Amino acid sequence: MIKPPGPVRWGLGDVAWVWPAIIVGQVLAGTVVFVARGGTEGYVVNAYDIVGTVAGGAIATVGVLALLGMVKGRGSLLADYGLVVRLRDWRWLLVGIGLSIVATLATALIDVVSNTTPQQEVVRAIERSSTLGQVLGAVAVVTLAPLAEELLFRGLLLRALLRRMGAVAAAMISGGLFALSHLVDPGAAPFLAPLMLVGVVSAIRAIRTGELSQSVLLHAGFNLTAAISLIAGWPK
Repeated sequence: MIKPPGPVRWGLGDVAWVWPAIIVGQVLAGTVVFVARGGTEGYVVNAYDIVGTVAGGAIATVGVLALLGMVKGRGSLLADYGLVVRLRDWRWLLVGIGLSIVATLATALIDVVSNTTPQQEVVRAIERSSTLGQVLGAVAVVTLAPLAEELLFRGLLLRALLRRMGAVAAAMISGGLFALSHLVDPGAAPFLAPLMLVGVVSAIRAIRTGELSQSVLLHAGFNLTAAISLIAGWPK
């Protein structure tokens, strides 16, 4: 169980500036890629932009939270936010894959009922890229994105919420905000329920274990199925 740490002084108020700081990092990284690719009018986003944005967000997340921990916490990503990935938790990668398959079937049902095909911008960007770009994009989505998002939502946010409310409410709120954060891409709307499920399950595991290992692996497994499908070109 996550225990309320005594000397830690960071909390919900810090989420209000950490989140925007991470977004700034993503924008800066995306701008660098844009310039490096010779961005002009009619610029088409591809996997390299995704890699730059995800990498920028991950670097900003680790950097900002490390700084916050040194100034107002215990000075360690593990001690402050529970960041660790243990090989013995590999089964949670499979759990994430299972949840992703369920989500895929659910969105396929939405497609049949509504006669539309929900598609996120990140999917379109990777699809229009070279094989190398697709592989790099997939690696970023499966490794860097889960690490950064779990640090923010289950490391910082969840632990801050646990000091103000019970575990159930904290898990639901952190899971809900995790899902809603993906609405920066309107194409993610049909995936809100699966994303919230992943967020809540990840929160439960983080609360019970006191660390992020199972959460990161579950999140990585959830993203892995989609990444493999994109590279393989499924469905045809």
